[in-house]
Amino acid sequence: MVQRRPLRRQDYTVGLICALDTELAAVQEMLDEEHEDLEQDGHDNNLYSLGRIGDHNVVIVCLPSGLMGNNPAATVATQMRSTFRSVRFCMMVGVGGGVPSGEADIRLGDVVVSQPHQGYGGVIQYDFGKATPNGFRRTGFLNSSPPVLLGAVNKVRANHLRGRGRISEHLARLDSLPHFRREAAGPDILFDAAYNHQGGPSCRLCKLDRRVDRPPRGHDNPVVHYGTIASANQVMRDAAQRDMISAEFGNVLCFEMEAAGLMIGFPCLVVRGICDYSDSHKNDRWQAYAAGAAAAYAKEVLLVIPRAEVAHSTPTSMNVESSVNPPPPLRTDPRSSTQGFSPRYPPDTTNRHLTPGTPPDLCSGEFFASPESLCRAIQRDDLERVQVLLASCVDSAEMLLAPVVATGEPWYVSRWREYWGIPSLERRTTALHCAVEAAGNHSLAILRALLSALPWRLIDAVGYVSLVDSINASERARGKIMLAPDSVGGHMQTCTPLAWAAILGNAMAIRMLKDARADLNSRANWLRVTPLMAHCFLTVAPSAGDATGSLLGGGAFLDLQDDLGNTALHLALFARNSDIAMALLDAGASVVLPNLNGFRQCDIARTIDGIPQQVQLAIRSRTPLFARSFGY
Repeated sequence: MVQRRPLRRQDYTVGLICALDTELAAVQEMLDEEHEDLEQDGHDNNLYSLGRIGDHNVVIVCLPSGLMGNNPAATVATQMRSTFRSVRFCMMVGVGGGVPSGEADIRLGDVVVSQPHQGYGGVIQYDFGKATPNGFRRTGFLNSSPPVLLGAVNKVRANHLRGRGRISEHLARLDSLPHFRREAAGPDILFDAAYNHQGGPSCRLCKLDRRVDRPPRGHDNPVVHYGTIASANQVMRDAAQRDMISAEFGNVLCFEMEAAGLMIGFPCLVVRGICDYSDSHKNDRWQAYAAGAAAAYAKEVLLVIPRAEVAHSTPTSMNVESSVNPPPPLRTDPRSSTQGFSPRYPPDTTNRHLTPGTPPDLCSGEFFASPESLCRAIQRDDLERVQVLLASCVDSAEMLLAPVVATGEPWYVSRWREYWGIPSLERRTTALHCAVEAAGNHSLAILRALLSALPWRLIDAVGYVSLVDSINASERARGKIMLAPDSVGGHMQTCTPLAWAAILGNAMAIRMLKDARADLNSRANWLRVTPLMAHCFLTVAPSAGDATGSLLGGGAFLDLQDDLGNTALHLALFARNSDIAMALLDAGASVVLPNLNGFRQCDIARTIDGIPQQVQLAIRSRTPLFARSFGY
């Protein structure tokens, strides 16, 4: 009897992926226990079925209706692993087209399982490569299945050799559903490879004298075959091409459309029930029974894998350590300042230094093509891995730009909670933000690779960056400055990659982002500050001249105002960034625009302490006589 009980996301350790509703139904019928649905994650478009098989809590997901192929499979798997972070391994379970040969007597209803064979990892992507003068050349590689699954496969094979196979037992669970019965599939007929289908939804018009005579087996139970599965973004319906590709790769057993989307980023075991022969006679009559056979084998594999204790953990932390306590912050609301021109952020004189901690550890997983694994590769300065992950997503590389969530190290968060009363320091950073802050030997090449792979409309992706956490964690800025969260306890700043590059003073990144059509005047953040404004007040670069010049030379507007009416020059003067202030003045920035409290740039230069005389004189020389205040 099926029971239902709610669990937590971290309790699910096995992922099962299907492409068709028939495959999903077959896998659902293999559950020993069904679980209640969990609350939908707002960032995840997948719909999941939850339950238990043996000792394993499993999460099942099916591709959206009408979407098939490697790219949708990679997207679905990415979202699944992002939501269910305790998943240890995954299996792709469904149907495929068989490749009958003298070496493999494959029949309809049999099962093909991916397994390393003749130098291939178990799955090959036969349509991935490049056109050359000598013809199409296949390139790239795919990983093999995880060792735990390959070990389970061998254990199942041994059980079958001892007469202890359980596929028929599990398949019998579908007997109550007429659609999945073998007799509903019809006859198993293999036609000569040179004989094409004669038309119609069935082979009623095809000549039976062109069928291939094969000896009867004497039983109707599925036979399991192990070897190479061929994957591509197209259906194989050509027997001649089928046999040619099979021979090229050392006897391919099956053709399908989703596995290659998973194997680079997240290796899994691929289990396919054979529903046709990858030829022009293809139809759907055997799909249900073949899906049931694949689901039955998948269950048999799971039942031989012991349950592993999974450590329940929160999203990977930002490990920022400090040997000094953060100073008590200013609690005064800047809007009520009697001076009238104080910005919402604390002035530069309150800055303190945090001892550099360990580099931020945003991501988990080495092979799965996900936003987390891409950020991990960027942090490790692993250009080759970045290129592989981007290539694995082909046309859907934009999915890798989803924000990665990371929370502060517990001690660090507790100190800020004590001072500010905020619940957490959370960061949602994208791969572009990670690339902008990276300072490795390959950081520019990595950023270039990202910008080449991503659609231009995503260049201004917004990350929710807690600047207290992020600046002190960044390799470029760690320990240079410390800022407070905003007055309502949320994020100090939401910023685009260009704004983040401007804050970090990364001039090369600014130029590359500009060339990629990033918006120099974007104000997609809480304070409505442009990248130039953020650079003027928040830059942590020891020498910001190149970055300032890149922003000013690229068309940044000088006199835009934030939500307090401050321009870039206002903010540069507040922060006493005299070099930046001089660059703004030389570029023609206004010195007489008032902020919301009526204070002009010339007023600030005259009254605030620490403004160099050179800057004061430059501002005075640019202030019209009618606008000069007393003292100028």
